[in-house]
Amino acid sequence: MFKSFFVKTLWQQVRLLVGIILLFSMPLQASSKLRIGTYSGTFDPPHQGHIDLIERAIRELHLDFVIVFVGIEQLHKPNASPFVIRDQMARAAFSKIPQVRFLTEEQALALREGGVPSFQEKLSADYIHDTVFQIMGDDSWLRLYDNPLAKFPSNFVVAISSRDSNLVLPKPRQAGLSVVQISPDYRDYSSTRFRRSMANGEMPSQIPLSVQQIIRKYGLYQKTLFLKCVDLF
Repeated sequence: MFKSFFVKTLWQQVRLLVGIILLFSMPLQASSKLRIGTYSGTFDPPHQGHIDLIERAIRELHLDFVIVFVGIEQLHKPNASPFVIRDQMARAAFSKIPQVRFLTEEQALALREGGVPSFQEKLSADYIHDTVFQIMGDDSWLRLYDNPLAKFPSNFVVAISSRDSNLVLPKPRQAGLSVVQISPDYRDYSSTRFRRSMANGEMPSQIPLSVQQIIRKYGLYQKTLFLKCVDLF
């Protein structure tokens, strides 16, 4: 009888120990794979629409953090403000979001020397076991879709937010590339429209105060400068 009781007690202790190990190991396994967002743009200037998109992506995609960077060469916007100023504005606008990070020196070097594809490969290598979500608006996706050479690393997922409820987004050309949608924002937030307002002497409230200070410091978007390039944006 004593032997049977001992075996039964030992078995209960083993089961309890195994249960404790499983309980503590499951969260570690679930959290070992990061969910990383990356978001780029001209940000000329950054505004509340950009901020809201980052925050929606963090919430809906359950992102651990988002890497935000400013496009160095914007070929579709040749008269954009200088990169250094746009980078200042982006950091001022987005640094208050706790999950936002900016480029490391190595990532910035990859971007400068090889453009976005090189940066994406660097990011993919840095987080090879994780999932990277490329956050973009529908206009960026359509522009990218027209480029047959555009290709994402295997651990990338494209996350799109549309401002047009009737827009049917084309499926990716790249085999195996996943595309998910972030909830849309139908507010008419547009950097072009905001620049036009500032050229007319009105500062939009949708531009963060920290960004407004930089705009005033450098005298950006004044009418004499704006009229020269408004048709190109």
